[in-house]
Amino acid sequence: MFDTHTHLHEETFDDTREEILSDLKKRDIRGILVGTDLDTSRQAVELARNSNLFWSTVGIHPHEAQETDPQAVIENLAVWLDERRVVGIGECGLDYAGSPSEIERTNQQNLFAAQLELASTYDLPMVVHTRDAWEDTYDILKSFQHSRVILHCFTGDANWAQRFLSEFPNLYISFSGIVTFKKKAEDIQQAARTVPAERMLAETDSPYLAPEPYRGKRNDTRNIERVIACLARLREQEFSEVDAQLDANARAAFGLE
Repeated sequence: MFDTHTHLHEETFDDTREEILSDLKKRDIRGILVGTDLDTSRQAVELARNSNLFWSTVGIHPHEAQETDPQAVIENLAVWLDERRVVGIGECGLDYAGSPSEIERTNQQNLFAAQLELASTYDLPMVVHTRDAWEDTYDILKSFQHSRVILHCFTGDANWAQRFLSEFPNLYISFSGIVTFKKKAEDIQQAARTVPAERMLAETDSPYLAPEPYRGKRNDTRNIERVIACLARLREQEFSEVDAQLDANARAAFGLE
């Protein structure tokens, strides 16, 4: 099983990380540790160095955009990009929840564009966060036409999924524990039924978004099994078939051996 987006490196897991890592090894679960600022990016790189279960990305979340200089971001992130187990840029993108001002949106867009440029320079995939910002995310990605993009924690509907998939041939749609929710997830579940098998990924986004029946509790990478099981049910396929496809997709998306 493969979790394409986890924050297991962050300090919320300091008390249980070794136990979780031991369980992951027994169950042959691997994944991608995702940075959201310079500190968590460093933590992700360090854990990936020390665990053969994980690779990492480095990036700056749009929540950091108001106090971040895009040029400095490029210089700071580039330090890690020659690391063998650093395999992507992100999490980065746009987050318009809470109705940010025009200047705040512009700052997010500039930070996003800077990281897209960095990913293009190093030929690395982008892990993209988009919340209440579908049109601008689409337009910025279209301007760059980056080769590999992961739409992390997809919360759109089937129409948005198809629009992105048709425009960007190397884009993947990643589903989190939200897809398991019994209420208010119908649109996401319909998207999960219609996304082509070879363009789909699964993630936990732990410690957030624990799947049913653990909704509201701290999530961790072990719950990727529940996300995959839900996707298999929605698509009326065997778990093993979906799991194998998702593993192959993750390795293609991140360029893994």
